[in-house]
Amino acid sequence: MSRHEGANLALAIGATISELADQRGLTIKQLGEAAEIRPTQLATMINGDLPFNTDHVARLARALRVGTSAVLSGVAGDVDAAPVEVDFEEVVEAARREGWAMQGA
Repeated sequence: MSRHEGANLALAIGATISELADQRGLTIKQLGEAAEIRPTQLATMINGDLPFNTDHVARLARALRVGTSAVLSGVAGDVDAAPVEVDFEEVVEAARREGWAMQGA
Protein backbone atom coordinates (compact mmCIF):
# COMPACT_ATOMS: atom_id res chain seq x y z
CA MET A 1 0.00 0.00 0.00
CA SER A 2 1.41 3.36 -0.96
CA ARG A 3 1.51 6.34 1.38
CA HIS A 4 -1.26 7.92 -0.72
CA GLU A 5 -3.54 4.90 -0.22
CA GLY A 6 -2.83 4.96 3.54
CA ALA A 7 -3.75 8.62 3.67
CA ASN A 8 -7.01 7.87 1.85
CA LEU A 9 -7.84 5.19 4.41
CA ALA A 10 -7.01 7.54 7.29
CA LEU A 11 -9.21 10.22 5.73
CA ALA A 12 -12.10 7.76 5.34
CA ILE A 13 -11.80 6.68 8.98
CA GLY A 14 -11.37 10.30 10.06
CA ALA A 15 -14.51 11.38 8.21
CA THR A 16 -16.52 8.64 9.89
CA ILE A 17 -15.14 9.54 13.32
CA SER A 18 -15.94 13.22 12.77
CA GLU A 19 -19.48 12.37 11.71
CA LEU A 20 -20.04 10.07 14.71
CA ALA A 21 -18.62 12.69 17.09
CA ASP A 22 -20.85 15.38 15.57
CA GLN A 23 -23.90 13.14 15.96
CA ARG A 24 -23.08 12.81 19.65
CA GLY A 25 -22.29 16.48 20.17
CA LEU A 26 -18.64 15.78 20.98
CA THR A 27 -15.74 18.05 20.11
CA ILE A 28 -12.42 16.56 19.02
CA LYS A 29 -11.03 17.56 22.41
CA GLN A 30 -13.82 15.75 24.28
CA LEU A 31 -13.54 12.67 22.06
CA GLY A 32 -9.76 12.60 22.40
CA GLU A 33 -10.01 12.80 26.19
CA ALA A 34 -12.65 10.06 26.30
CA ALA A 35 -10.53 7.82 24.03
CA GLU A 36 -7.31 8.71 25.89
CA ILE A 37 -5.76 10.11 22.71
CA ARG A 38 -4.22 13.59 22.74
CA PRO A 39 -6.69 15.88 20.94
CA THR A 40 -3.91 17.28 18.73
CA GLN A 41 -2.90 13.74 17.73
CA LEU A 42 -6.54 12.83 17.04
CA ALA A 43 -7.01 15.94 14.88
CA THR A 44 -3.88 15.01 12.92
CA MET A 45 -5.23 11.48 12.37
CA ILE A 46 -8.66 12.75 11.31
CA ASN A 47 -6.98 15.04 8.77
CA GLY A 48 -5.21 12.01 7.27
CA ASP A 49 -1.72 13.14 8.27
CA LEU A 50 -1.19 10.33 10.77
CA PRO A 51 -2.51 6.78 10.44
CA PHE A 52 -4.93 5.17 12.84
CA ASN A 53 -3.85 1.89 14.40
CA THR A 54 -6.08 -0.85 15.77
CA ASP A 55 -5.73 0.48 19.32
CA HIS A 56 -6.89 3.93 18.21
CA VAL A 57 -9.90 2.45 16.41
CA ALA A 58 -10.86 0.37 19.45
CA ARG A 59 -10.50 3.34 21.84
CA LEU A 60 -12.49 5.64 19.58
CA ALA A 61 -15.25 3.08 19.09
CA ARG A 62 -15.50 2.65 22.86
CA ALA A 63 -15.57 6.42 23.42
CA LEU A 64 -18.24 6.83 20.74
CA ARG A 65 -20.18 3.84 22.10
CA VAL A 66 -20.22 2.05 18.75
CA GLY A 67 -18.65 -1.10 17.38
CA THR A 68 -15.35 -0.94 15.56
CA SER A 69 -17.20 -1.80 12.35
CA ALA A 70 -19.04 1.54 12.64
CA VAL A 71 -15.72 3.40 12.89
CA LEU A 72 -14.41 1.53 9.85
CA SER A 73 -17.64 1.74 7.84
CA GLY A 74 -16.35 4.53 5.59
CA VAL A 75 -13.36 2.46 4.54
CA ALA A 76 -15.31 -0.23 2.66
CA GLY A 77 -16.20 2.08 -0.21
CA ASP A 78 -12.59 3.21 -0.61
CA VAL A 79 -11.06 -0.22 -0.99
CA ASP A 80 -11.31 -1.71 -4.45
CA ALA A 81 -11.17 -5.47 -4.34
CA ALA A 82 -10.31 -7.21 -7.57
CA PRO A 83 -12.74 -9.97 -8.47
CA VAL A 84 -11.32 -13.43 -8.02
CA GLU A 85 -12.07 -16.18 -10.49
CA VAL A 86 -11.56 -19.76 -9.41
CA ASP A 87 -11.61 -22.76 -11.74
CA PHE A 88 -13.00 -25.34 -9.31
CA GLU A 89 -12.42 -28.24 -11.71
CA GLU A 90 -8.76 -27.29 -11.81
CA VAL A 91 -8.63 -27.09 -8.01
CA VAL A 92 -10.23 -30.54 -7.67
CA GLU A 93 -7.87 -32.04 -10.23
CA ALA A 94 -4.85 -30.52 -8.48
CA ALA A 95 -6.10 -31.90 -5.15
CA ARG A 96 -6.44 -35.35 -6.68
CA ARG A 97 -2.91 -35.18 -8.07
CA GLU A 98 -1.65 -34.27 -4.60
CA GLY A 99 -3.53 -37.19 -3.08
CA TRP A 100 -6.06 -35.24 -1.06
CA ALA A 101 -9.09 -37.22 0.04
CA MET A 102 -12.35 -35.54 -0.93
CA GLN A 103 -15.86 -36.54 -0.02
CA GLY A 104 -18.26 -36.93 -2.90
CA ALA A 105 -15.55 -36.59 -5.54
